[in-house]
Amino acid sequence: MGNRNLSTARNSKSLKESRKDRLKSATDASCFTCKGQIPDAVHARRIDGDETKKPCAVIATFLSGHSYDCLFQNVLQCSPDPERTVPVFMFDYIHIQPILARLRKQTLKFERETARIIDDFAQCIADVENDCVLFNFECCSSCSEQGFGQMEHKADIMELLRWIISNRHNAMFGDFSLKSLITEWESAILGPNPFINLGECSTSISLRFDCEVLQACPNAQLQNVGRMCHEGHAVLTAMPSTIVYSVLPGNPQTDVYSLHILTIAERSGGFTRRGSTPLLQIGNRKGTAGHIMLRYTTGACIFTSAGHWIELAHLDVSEEGVIKTSELHFGSDYAKQIKAEVEMISSEEQRRQFIQEQARQIVQSSAPCCYSKHTNNTRSVHY
Repeated sequence: MGNRNLSTARNSKSLKESRKDRLKSATDASCFTCKGQIPDAVHARRIDGDETKKPCAVIATFLSGHSYDCLFQNVLQCSPDPERTVPVFMFDYIHIQPILARLRKQTLKFERETARIIDDFAQCIADVENDCVLFNFECCSSCSEQGFGQMEHKADIMELLRWIISNRHNAMFGDFSLKSLITEWESAILGPNPFINLGECSTSISLRFDCEVLQACPNAQLQNVGRMCHEGHAVLTAMPSTIVYSVLPGNPQTDVYSLHILTIAERSGGFTRRGSTPLLQIGNRKGTAGHIMLRYTTGACIFTSAGHWIELAHLDVSEEGVIKTSELHFGSDYAKQIKAEVEMISSEEQRRQFIQEQARQIVQSSAPCCYSKHTNNTRSVHY
């Protein structure tokens, strides 16, 4: 996958100059697994560089082997408050046990630099509210429908999920890591498994959703999708073997969590729908699962998805929706620059492409959790 650049301009410079000055391309601390190298273990690291600012959200992304979804390594996660930051930490599965030890205030036994990164991560978590923390499990080469790879990985991930749920944080699984989660599901920790792996697709995914529902969910990334779109439609490209999944008929009844259908996959290119395929419905549209949220009684959330926002190809956005959302996400100066640049584009096709690129940047740079209530901006809405 190619590196993606994100502009976070908040001054009066041109968009082009601002991107050059303010962008912190994750290529500097890039995910080397995306470059074709297969390390024995991913080195623990903090990807964003500004450690002088307080966080407004915290993201930890876990993988083992090759990553097939390098969004958090290749796109700077933007804070809606210029005085705060969104630190992203990258860990291997082998780091889960020492992370849990540190979070439980137990003795941390690991090499010095890794221990320092884990200490930094723990401090960032302590600096924000519980719902402003996301544990992302990347689509990676260790994950498949056979599970998370090594047996100890399953035990460690399930124990981490137990801690996440009890501490009211958020977790996210997509594509290959979702295949593993469905296979390795522990009902004693997660409640009854509501998901079924239906097969795979290979070209594209056409998502349908209710914009108002997305705007109300506790996930800034999906909120911004809902704000920018007017008909509730998005198209993602799909790599080979992308999961097609759904919710079991009857939606398992439980007091452990509530299940929320956020998007559905109306079409999944390369997937042949069988007669028994359980379909979900949003409005008058039907399809398999796109994005699902499990909201636990503790307040924790698990988000699942079929595709990846790094592969976003098209959103049914309007110029007005993108400009308004860019003001909320990047600030009024940036929104004014977007508007000015749009007005200078005479070609309708180039104008459309420019707006689509701005929409992609907003989606890909938005944290899939809440922002802190101490952020000098509108906070993510709660259920």
